Amino acid sequence: MQADASLIATFARIAADRPEQIALITAQSQMSYGDIIDLVHLLDVELSSRGVKPGQTLILDTSRAELCTAFALLLSLRGFSVAYSSLRVALAVGLDFDRAIVLQPTDLANPDRQIVIGPEMFQTLGTLPRPDYTTHKAGKGGVFITQTSGSTGTPKFVLSTEAERLRTVASSAGFVETSMRGRRFATTLLPNTSRAISAGLSVLLSGGSVMMLGDERDKILPYVDLYRVDALSTTPSVLAQILTMPNASQFLTSLRDIRVGGALAAGHLLAAFERICPARIHVSYGAAEIGTMLAYVHDPANPAPSGFLGHPVRQDLEIGFYDPDFVLLPDATEGIAGFRMTDPAMLRRYFGAAGDGDDSGLRGDVFFPGDILRRDNDGYHYIGRIKNIVNFSGNKFSLENIAARLGAAHPKARFALLIETDAHGLERLVLVCARAGTIAADTAQAVLAPLFPGLVITRMVQVDQLPLTASGKVDTEALRAQIVTPEP
Repeated sequence: MQADASLIATFARIAADRPEQIALITAQSQMSYGDIIDLVHLLDVELSSRGVKPGQTLILDTSRAELCTAFALLLSLRGFSVAYSSLRVALAVGLDFDRAIVLQPTDLANPDRQIVIGPEMFQTLGTLPRPDYTTHKAGKGGVFITQTSGSTGTPKFVLSTEAERLRTVASSAGFVETSMRGRRFATTLLPNTSRAISAGLSVLLSGGSVMMLGDERDKILPYVDLYRVDALSTTPSVLAQILTMPNASQFLTSLRDIRVGGALAAGHLLAAFERICPARIHVSYGAAEIGTMLAYVHDPANPAPSGFLGHPVRQDLEIGFYDPDFVLLPDATEGIAGFRMTDPAMLRRYFGAAGDGDDSGLRGDVFFPGDILRRDNDGYHYIGRIKNIVNFSGNKFSLENIAARLGAAHPKARFALLIETDAHGLERLVLVCARAGTIAADTAQAVLAPLFPGLVITRMVQVDQLPLTASGKVDTEALRAQIVTPEP
């Protein structure tokens, strides 16, 4: 990749070299590198004709893979700031924007601030002269705005520049010392997430092919087999689901590498999966604020101990240990982990109110994922978490925020939340409710869904009253003992 190359120019050079090669596979279509260039040009013309100016802020309210990819390239071409988010969430956090890109008209914004992408817009796709983007220079560049739960479990937006994103994707798609050139890669992540964007661009800029199924991602196995996918990025929870599927191994024969991240992967889960799939398993640890930070390749003959996270994967990242007051402990080998980019320009930032401080994972130029780690001669190990958070496939949710939302919807009830670990070592959420009458689990789930997408109440328990400590707080240990499920 040339030092002064922009994202769009780098992609365009690959497209010029192999225009007919399949670049993107979705549940609905296949697109070549040339097709994506055509889509970028079509969208550029359509946006310009509707008064969109270079440098403006756009909200992309869709997880369609072809649009997420095209707008990443448009971001580079026109210096847009693109928020990969639902319009509802963007409005809730006060994100100022110029236009919202939607698939259906919405009452959430004035019609003149919406651009509806409908089937009629694509009637001229491929009929316009294909422009040459290969010489587009990297100027100020655009800005990626992606949503993350951060280290606190509170949703926030993370801003990353085009230059920062390019440096991140240039390393890998999260695979350890593995080139993605010519590979066929799939991910079970939604295409509008930060990890999916980086991984997808990494493969495309290496000349590979990417499969993103979006809302159809729960049907990934037949697609992996049909298209002979050889690299897969997924989460521990998806691995656990695959293990329950009948004859799953017959769909996995083409895989050579699997990347597992987003949550702690238990050793026995990896061992169970390796018995049905011959692929190398790459285990990664990262965050939307930084990208992949630690990783290792699982060795079936010599499995890593529980909680092992691997080694640093970036040369521009310093890792330190801090005390509970976030004071650096220079000689420590265990403590609250802090990650600092040696080049400040590469550090991502939060939008608006979610700036540096106690309410976010960033303190100055150091990012704190909220985890306690230990370092030894083998690498880094996970010890525990300092915050009251549940992790669902990499999406972190604050237990306090969940309880507050439920309390606002049902003020006569009292709620407590506990975290359990299932047989595969994955975190699960238990909702304990104390009140006269009954609140159904699906009712509580419906209350939480708009603000906590991806969160699932795994178990709900009704009790007469919640045990309290002397200070009047819920006694979580007593409550856990009270509701424990007896062994069969």
